[in-house]
Amino acid sequence: EELQAIAEQQRDIYAREVQHRVKNLLAIIQVTARQTLSRTNAAPEIMAFEGRIDAIVRANAKLLGEHEPSGTLAALLREATAPFAGNEPDRFQFQGPEVELRSKPALAIAMAMHELCTNAAKYGALSNLEGRVEIAWQVVGGHLELSWIERGGPLVNPPTRQEFGSMLITRALEAETNGIVRLEYAASGFECHLATPNHLLVR
Repeated sequence: EELQAIAEQQRDIYAREVQHRVKNLLAIIQVTARQTLSRTNAAPEIMAFEGRIDAIVRANAKLLGEHEPSGTLAALLREATAPFAGNEPDRFQFQGPEVELRSKPALAIAMAMHELCTNAAKYGALSNLEGRVEIAWQVVGGHLELSWIERGGPLVNPPTRQEFGSMLITRALEAETNGIVRLEYAASGFECHLATPNHLLVR
């Protein structure tokens, strides 16, 4: 038990050092982008870029304390999508019960949300002024079911091959949540559905 406690203490020290270095690296990226792309911090592109970097920093911070509560799912989803909402918070609709997640699946979900937002901003519901995204979740039959549903965006064309973004979403979510991911390319809007055992939930 003593050796295990020492090992866990060492792991925490290394994790905090990695987190510190990642934050410093991302800060350098922010400054470099600001100097390269614009001379004013108020440029919309710079603000959007910095917001996304901040989202990545917050998501990676959840790597620490793997077995500790990581806050509510609703708060995590709002935080991950906020940089993409801009001045239109109604572009995202959230619906679901109060649920808490452990840090490991919380990180995977946060990063998947960032990837989904990025794809939606490029090709989907967030690429125009009318598009909306509904994020809903429920706990049913021992599983947490989480859905990302896009509406009002351009006509969806199913990909001819699996792209890196969809592969990242699917493999990372399934690996880190022990769940099953289903991607649907309906003409009315792209959808992503996750079903994962609720033993990952913090009661």
